Amino acid sequence: MPWFGVKTLYRWKTKGSPVNIDEFYDPKLVLIEERVVLIRATDCDAAIQLAEGEARKYEAYGYTNPYGEKVSTEYLGCCNCYELSDEPGHEVEVFSRTELESKYRTLKSSMDSQLGRNDVENEGKLRRKFQNVELA
Repeated sequence: MPWFGVKTLYRWKTKGSPVNIDEFYDPKLVLIEERVVLIRATDCDAAIQLAEGEARKYEAYGYTNPYGEKVSTEYLGCCNCYELSDEPGHEVEVFSRTELESKYRTLKSSMDSQLGRNDVENEGKLRRKFQNVELA
C-alpha cells in the first residue's frame, strides 16, 4: 500500500480576556499553520479521508496562552495530497507542490509567497499569543 504526504491547513485563534499584556500582544492576529502528515492508504482519495480524520483530532487540541486566553485551532477543510515515490526514510521526499508563475516575478516575491514573509522583526515575540503557557 502506498504512502502519501497530505498537507492540511489550520487557523489558531484565542478567546477570552487577556491579562498582563505587553507591547507585542496584538488582538487582531491569528496563526495559520500548514501541516504535512504521512498517511498509508490505497489511493489519494482514501489518504485525504484519513488525513481529514486526523485533522479533526488535531483540531481538538487546546491550551491556555501566557496571556490567560484559551487557544484553539480550526481545521480549514483544505487538503493537498502527494503520493511518495519511495518508502518513508532518510532523505525521502514526503511532499511537493509546484506552481506556475511569471518569469518576471522577483525571487523575494516568490519566496514570500511560497514560504511566508519572514520580515517581521519581532515575530517570535508576536507568536507568544499562541504559545502554551505550560511550555513558554
